[in-house]
Amino acid sequence: ATLSWRRDVSFGENAVVKQLAIEAYRTSSGALQLMAFARSDVDIVLHWAASDGPGAEWKSPPHGFSTSPEKSWGSTGASWETTFEPLKGGRTLGWHAVTIESPAQGDDGLVFVLRTAEGNKWVKDGDHDFMAYFDLERSTADLGAMKKQAKNQRKDQERADRKRQEEQERDQQRSSSSDSSSGSNSSSSKSSSSSGGGATAAKSKVPVKPKRPVPIVRKEWSDDHIKLDEGALGNAGARGNIAEGAVDQICSAEEEATRSLMHRYNIAAGLIGQVKGQGESGMVAMAVWFRYMALRQLKWNNDYNVKPREISAAQLKCTEQLARLHRDEPSMRDVVRLIMATIGRGGDGDVGQRIRDEILAVQQANHCKGGMMEEWHQKLHNN
Repeated sequence: ATLSWRRDVSFGENAVVKQLAIEAYRTSSGALQLMAFARSDVDIVLHWAASDGPGAEWKSPPHGFSTSPEKSWGSTGASWETTFEPLKGGRTLGWHAVTIESPAQGDDGLVFVLRTAEGNKWVKDGDHDFMAYFDLERSTADLGAMKKQAKNQRKDQERADRKRQEEQERDQQRSSSSDSSSGSNSSSSKSSSSSGGGATAAKSKVPVKPKRPVPIVRKEWSDDHIKLDEGALGNAGARGNIAEGAVDQICSAEEEATRSLMHRYNIAAGLIGQVKGQGESGMVAMAVWFRYMALRQLKWNNDYNVKPREISAAQLKCTEQLARLHRDEPSMRDVVRLIMATIGRGGDGDVGQRIRDEILAVQQANHCKGGMMEEWHQKLHNN
């Protein structure tokens, strides 16, 4: 195998993973070989999947991939997980290693993050996933800049489409008004000629049928659709106090968050770290989003099976973020308390699983399985 590139990342001595070394190789068969070395005091797991390119969706790895160590299993969605193997030796004390070899199709690569074996700590490349392609440029691409550029292009396209639609509507209104006026003139001339030049008949306007209202369908919502500079909001100067970046991030993440509560809490935990940099207004946007979640105005599950322990672990990840923010940022404590009022404390280990087991015990003791009771059982998982 030929080494394509190597990258070293340091997280600090107080972090769960202190150092990470990533190497990408091209094998003689053209496959991509990823080798990751991590220095940590605890057991860690590689959470990974295949990808078409930087910023693309995670997808299942192609047929024929292999891992070392061989202990790998399918995780949520298209992702897989592989345990790191501790390296033995004097200078390698505390280091763990894992190797993934995947057949490469075109420009395909691998994306991954690290987590502790208990599942309560995750390690990412800043705010994004680690990436491994044959070239270092794509593997270290600035996803934040790419997403911002794509969002700006999408906004420009939406504005152009709205402007073109408005022009078409104005043209239709002008054509229908001209048709109605010509029809009125012809009818009045006919009535005057039929009366032999006598009294002029009263002019009658031809009614124009209004357009049928069509529901507004938007692929993606953003703060551009909220009229912040009109009405009471505009008079109060709301435009200057709205964290537009936070609102955009929340709106963009909502589609993925509808899959399950596990996805929603994991996304929320990630957004808290990004939004807090926008100050109190950014956290206020998060508080409004959490409030809508608690009121069930947003979807909790969209045909996605998830275990109760996965929901409680994701919830714990979210509450830990809020607790750290409450401790470290005194100026934001009021807003953080508002958010905490909408979410339970969560828990790792068997906390979520114990809820399910106790529900089953109640059903077993009272001989009430199947039918409506089974639906009740499934609903209590989320609640």
